[in-house]
Parts: sequence; C-alpha cells; structure tokens
Amino acid sequence: MNQTSTRIPSQTLIKNSVPGHSSWPSPSFPLPLAGGVRGGGDCMQMSSIQQPASDMLASVDFPSRQGLPVIAHIATTFKAKAGSARRLYRLLRALRDHGYGLILIVGRDFEPAAEWDLEGIHVHQIRSLVKYINPADDLKAFLSLRELLRRLRPHAVHTHLAKAGILGRWAAHLNHTPFILHTIHGPTFPRTLPLFKRLPYLLLERMTGRITDFFVFVGDELRDEYIRSGVCRRNNSVVIRTGRPDEEIDAVLKTRKEALLALRRSILRNGDDVLVVNVGRVVPSKQQDHAIKVVREMRQKGVMAHLALVGEALLDQEKSHMKSLTELACRLEMDNHVTFTGHREDALKIMAASDAVLHTSLYEGLPNILVECALTAKPVVTYAVSGAAEVVGNGATGFILDQGDIPAAADRLCFLAKHPSLSGLMGKRARRFLSEEYRESTMIQSKLQFYERIFFPMIGKKADMNPKAFANAER
Repeated sequence: MNQTSTRIPSQTLIKNSVPGHSSWPSPSFPLPLAGGVRGGGDCMQMSSIQQPASDMLASVDFPSRQGLPVIAHIATTFKAKAGSARRLYRLLRALRDHGYGLILIVGRDFEPAAEWDLEGIHVHQIRSLVKYINPADDLKAFLSLRELLRRLRPHAVHTHLAKAGILGRWAAHLNHTPFILHTIHGPTFPRTLPLFKRLPYLLLERMTGRITDFFVFVGDELRDEYIRSGVCRRNNSVVIRTGRPDEEIDAVLKTRKEALLALRRSILRNGDDVLVVNVGRVVPSKQQDHAIKVVREMRQKGVMAHLALVGEALLDQEKSHMKSLTELACRLEMDNHVTFTGHREDALKIMAASDAVLHTSLYEGLPNILVECALTAKPVVTYAVSGAAEVVGNGATGFILDQGDIPAAADRLCFLAKHPSLSGLMGKRARRFLSEEYRESTMIQSKLQFYERIFFPMIGKKADMNPKAFANAER
C-alpha cells in the first residue's frame, strides 16, 4: 500500500470513490497527528496499531481496485478475546485487501491483539460507547457518533453489536449516509426475556429497522424471527454464517491423540473420569451456573464427571459474575470438580479432549460453540436457542433440550458417558455433516460477495445511486 508521511489539511476531500458519481458525498478525514490520538474529549482518532507516526492516517487510497466505496464499521466493543471482534478483524482485513476504504469506530473497550494488522484502517475510539445501558453515556456516544460521521462522510456505515447498532444507524441516518447496514450476531429481544424487558428492545429494533438498508444474520432462525417481528424483510436481509479460522480447524483435525490425552489429564483430577466442557464468555446470559448444577446432578447419579468452564469475563461489569460462579461451586461442594480455565486459545482442543460439550446459553444468534463442537467430533447437549436446530441433529449428533431443564441435561450427559461408542458415533456424524460454510474462508467470501451485490450495480448508473438499486438488482 502506498504510504506517505505528508499530513493532509483537515478540510481536504478524498476523491469520489465511484467514478462519475459526483452526487455521492466525498469522505473526508481530519488532520493526522503523531502519537496515534487526535484531540481530547469523548472521541479519539487513533493510528493503526504499532505503526510509526509517519504512517498514521494518510489519505485513503484503494490499492487493488479503484472506485470502491469507503465503509465505516462501528462496533460497541473490539477485544481480541471476543469472537465477534476476531471475525470483524478478519472481515476488515479482507475488505482492505480487496481495495475498500475502511474506517473502524469502536467504543471504550478496545483491545486488539498485538499481532493484528490494522494498517490502512482509520481507527476512531468513542469512550462513552459502552455495552451496558447508561443514559448519560449513551447520549454522549450518540452525539459523538453523529459528529464523527458528519466529518468523515463515509459512503456506507456497517454496525455490529446491539448498542452500536442502534446509536450508529441513527447517527448515520441523520447524516444522510447513502447505505446503512447492520449485522445481527444475536437477538436483542429473545423470547426467553420477560415481556417488560423484551418489548422495549423489539420496538426500538422495529423503528431502527426502517432506516436500515441491509441486514446480515448469522443464522436462518434468527433472520426468520426478525422478519416475523417486523424488523426487516426477506429482500433486504441475508444469512452469512460465522466461520472458524481454517487453520484452527485443520490444526484440531491433525492433533495427535496423545496430545489430547495429555490435555485431558491436565484438567481431570480427584478421581474424576468424565470430562464435560462448557465454553463461552462469562456473562449471565451464558448461564454457566446451570452447567455447574448439571454436573453436580451427574455426580449424584454416580457418574464421576468434571466440568471445565472455558472462558472469562471481559468487561468490568461482568467480573462480579465470575465471582458468583466460584462461590456457587463452593456452596455446592463442586470446587474440586470444576476447573475455571479462563480464556484459552486452545479451546477447540479442550473440546476435542472432552467426552461431551454442554451449552447452557439463554439466547444466541447462531451458537458458534455448537459449530465448534461438531468440528471436534464431540456430541453436544444444548438448551433450545436460536440456531441450535441448524447445527445439531436432535438425537443424531446431540440433544436439544427445553431451556433451563437441568435434570434432562444431566440425564443426557450420563447416557453419553455410559455409552461411549454411541457418543463417539454421534460426534463423528456431527463432523461429517457440518457444512463448509462454517469455515472462515467461506464466511469472508460470502461477505465480499454481499458487498459486491450492494455496490457494484450502482457503478455507472447514476440514477440508481440509492439502496433501492439493490432490490432492483435482485429481481
């Protein structure tokens, strides 16, 4: 990529990104400053991670294909240990390599991995943008987003996660951003929530859906629920499944049995001989407390099971939940039979070393853990959540149970422990039937094609410079 150390005046406009389309607003970027941060207050402009000052925020260019639009991606959080951030990073990298101009706007919780290459991506941080509701911070974040988008004027805004999805789309709408897109990673109004909590989110999503041009869903059930609820339509939404990095999948498939056995032994202790794994971020909605109770019931039934809880609390507001889980394990006299592993880069291998996987989440978009479980050829016992039936063949590759049915989960896991041959067969069947669309390479290719479907019909068609052209192109 052609880099320059020349600083650009704050009012300099970048050349229109679609040839011949002067009606599109030209994106503009403020003056880059050494040190990686621009200005004070709520909004900070940051350099590409670990880049020298001379490479900071030079003018956007399009290294591979001229004429592609500038897209601003807005995410509430961007932490390397979170799956949503890892997938967004891979998408940004692919879009950059294909020539799109890119802006990344993130909230307070911004912790990319040291090795992530964000060169050529304009990064801005809004410190008042946080995951949990705080009216004062939320208003401040919205005003900061509106002002930032007014200055940057991207051709499209693509939002991720709930808070950024609402605030970012309305900020883009008020700035007349030509295209507004949103990815639904999980439901904001799941039916498992009480009505008094669910209804406000549903109404807010319906209102915001009216100003959203395109939706991306991670699963069919999730998309169908949003269509039934009047948030989006079938002709302005697509399903692109989240994928696990190909190299991680291949590494697990090539892992020697001896290595998995050693990993298993490092977790099992105190005479326990059945390893149950629960993987997920430590937050109340993942219901890891249910997993502890399930394994306790297994032990009461005579199955000497051990639980490995893989994951950690990433935000300050979530760390108290981790403490409550450790206290619960002590109260139930399970502290010697539960291992809190924290975040593990080898989570797939831990799953592969287990006897079965237990998924206790209250709600999901499409549970990535169920996909990963199939990749490791292990049977799964899961509560009924959105997307579970898309991955798990009930009774064939695992078991789908009613939400919160702890006794049934213990019964199914005991059954699998007592019938290891059948358990192994179910796991192998799960891997065999898992589609290639759950690989990250497939996910990235599908998203690139999605962007092409949106933007390419507009090139050379000045009259169609609006989202309706997408619907016309689909006919």
